[in-house]
Amino acid sequence: MRFSPLNMLLHHKTIEDLPHLDEDILSTIRKRSKIINQFSYPDNKYPSFRCLIDDNFFSYRSLLSFFPSPPVKPRNPKPIKPELTIIYDKDIPDGKNIRGWVYNTYWSGGCAIVLCFFIIPIIWAILFGVYSATKEEPTSIFANITIFILALILGFAIILLIISVFDWEWPIVKSDNKYKKYTIEEKENIKKSMIEDELKKYEEKLKRYQQDLTDYENYNEKYKALIEQYNIEFETWQKKLNKNYISIFNTEFYNWIRKINSTNFTRSKNNPKKGYSENTFFIQLYNLFPDKIKIDTCLEYYFPDITIKINNVLIDIEIDEPYDYITKQEIHYLDDDGISIDEKRDEYFLENNWFVLKFTERQIVKQKSICVEIVKCIVDFIESGNIDYLEKYLELSTIIKEKKWTKEDARAMVIMNVRDDY
Repeated sequence: MRFSPLNMLLHHKTIEDLPHLDEDILSTIRKRSKIINQFSYPDNKYPSFRCLIDDNFFSYRSLLSFFPSPPVKPRNPKPIKPELTIIYDKDIPDGKNIRGWVYNTYWSGGCAIVLCFFIIPIIWAILFGVYSATKEEPTSIFANITIFILALILGFAIILLIISVFDWEWPIVKSDNKYKKYTIEEKENIKKSMIEDELKKYEEKLKRYQQDLTDYENYNEKYKALIEQYNIEFETWQKKLNKNYISIFNTEFYNWIRKINSTNFTRSKNNPKKGYSENTFFIQLYNLFPDKIKIDTCLEYYFPDITIKINNVLIDIEIDEPYDYITKQEIHYLDDDGISIDEKRDEYFLENNWFVLKFTERQIVKQKSICVEIVKCIVDFIESGNIDYLEKYLELSTIIKEKKWTKEDARAMVIMNVRDDY
């Protein structure tokens, strides 16, 4: 899409970076632009508005640093009131398991094994010491084995004597579980106890709920006050932003108009023959802009119906008919993609920094005074850069708006000879 001042106002990403632009200023443009400029007449097109495409253009970006921050909404949802759990008879258990214990005693051979590790080494040490004391020569291997065997025999004898004297036995415990059913009275007591526990839990939850609800309501009241304060601050900031925006836009657009230099036209001796509507409209504009209106002009091989020159800025004014009056050939229609067959021609004018403004023949004949006023709005807009003229243009365009036609629409108009009806 070609960026024009109008398109920049409506679509450019830099504008979208600035949320909450005053709708009173842009609502008319935003609401009407799509139905006016794309598929209907009057149709106005602008050369590229390059100075506004630059992201660094907006000197009022510093205002964004003063954008008031909205208060933080309560993150916690409204607390939910707890519900009391009702205890039913089916919730009461029928009984409980009772664990019993059975004790059996057995002699523990494990104790004897433990004693062996202590008594036998002691006996062996005593026997070895006594034997070594009676012999001057070193003890032989055979003697050591004999002493160890004697220590084993004496050790086991002493262990058996200890067990028989003290009658040691090791207790073995086994569980014996039984299931006991509750009586009616016991069930009533259990139910009463469960209800008391639930009531206690419910009271604690209810207390926490009431505290959370109080905190929630208090913050909501505080949040409402913060919102009111924010709205006041935001309104002040918005007015300041819009004031700066309009001022800067008007200044930059006017500077762009002063710098723009349309490719100048040449005079042609073989201009296409003008019809009745072109001639009558020329007279009206000539009376209004005698020093700006030009005739018999061309840009390369394209011939404007009417040309208006404002300093170095040129406007191509076209009066479109649905078909040629003599040959009955359909013209100026939209193709199957919804694009005008004159798009290439229009683009050539725009690339050469011309403005293009189009009317229908019916509009010129039936509502000539409004068409003249629309041209005046565009001229004043170019001369001053004031978007008030653009808004007025949009309002007038809405009054006389006509839908662009397809080739089929044009053929139907040929058959009905609509050009003879106005």
